[in-house]
Amino acid sequence: MSGGIRSCLRPRMPSCGASNGRGCTRRDFVGGAAHARRIRARLTPSARGGAGECSQHTLVQPDVYVTPLFDGRRPSTDDERGHPLLFIEVLSPGTARFDRVVKRERYLRAGIEYWIVDLDSRSFERWLPGEDRPTIHAVELVWTPAGASAPLVISLDPFFTEVLGPV
Repeated sequence: MSGGIRSCLRPRMPSCGASNGRGCTRRDFVGGAAHARRIRARLTPSARGGAGECSQHTLVQPDVYVTPLFDGRRPSTDDERGHPLLFIEVLSPGTARFDRVVKRERYLRAGIEYWIVDLDSRSFERWLPGEDRPTIHAVELVWTPAGASAPLVISLDPFFTEVLGPV
C-alpha cells in the first residue's frame, strides 16, 4: 500500500468468528480514521450488521462493505448509511460459487462495485456495474470512489503476506 494508507488498512479476524474451512484465514478489513476521511467513506465488517440485499427467499450480505460518511461522520443508523459504495467478499471453498454467481449478480444489479478476494491465488477480482467481466488484480489495486481526495492503493504482495504469511 502507499503513503499513509498502509497503517490505516489492516487485515483482522472478523468479530463473528467466521472461518473458511482452512483454519483462521478468512479476513475482514478495518479502515482507519485518516483513510476514511480521504475516501469520505466508512469501511465496515458485516458482522456489525447493516448492508445486505433481501429477496423473498434469501438475504445476502457481504463480508465487508463501504458506505459514505454521513455529514462528515460515521453513519450511526441504517437510514444514515446510504447506498453502499463497495461490497467485498473473501472466497471460501464452501461459498465460492454463491459469491461468484448469486451475490455478484445481485450486487451488480443494485449498482454496487464488488470485489472478490481470492486467498488461494492472492488476488482480487474487481467487478463494476454494467461490466460483463472483472479485472483481476494480482499486483496492485487502486480505488478512487466519488468524492475521494486520494485513492486507496493496495499493493497486494505485502497485503497477502501480512494476511497469510510468505508464499
